[in-house]
Amino acid sequence: RRRSVWELMGKIEESPKKARAIFDKSGLADSIPVPPSGGLAAGEPGTEEWVLKLVWLLRTVNFTVPYAAVGEFFGQPKEDSEKAVTAFAETFDWGAADIEKALRSFLEAFLLPKEAQQIDRVLRIFAHTYYRKHVEHCRSSGKEGAGYLKHPDAAYTFAFSVILLNSDQHNPKLKKRMSLK
Repeated sequence: RRRSVWELMGKIEESPKKARAIFDKSGLADSIPVPPSGGLAAGEPGTEEWVLKLVWLLRTVNFTVPYAAVGEFFGQPKEDSEKAVTAFAETFDWGAADIEKALRSFLEAFLLPKEAQQIDRVLRIFAHTYYRKHVEHCRSSGKEGAGYLKHPDAAYTFAFSVILLNSDQHNPKLKKRMSLK
């Protein structure tokens, strides 16, 4: 079984855009149980079983995960990719975390794709998931309205700005850096 997982991850690394088809053909889906918890519920509308199983595999067998390929798959403009990154984001417990820590933990699990549109898709889902979980945490702890983010778009703008500024600071290929002027 371990060999099958290695082979699956190798194939996903070769062709990340076809991750769902590769996962379906691998035959591993039959041997992976549907995760009972971790933010994912099989009964949630729109959450298909293959999504739950693939995300479980990506989160639990992380030593074999091709991080760049996972980011490439998550950033695709396909419904399968959107479902997968949404389910992936649901596995994180960000309720009590500030957005910086949540973004850091999310981005430690895979590499962001290089295209701005793909980054946009991934960060939009991150921001909406983070905002919802943070609001739920504030409500359940009796601190409704205590969060500093008043809308999911504020979380998205913050997350995208952090990525933009990090790229500006740490990309050696940039000739002209941003400044306060």
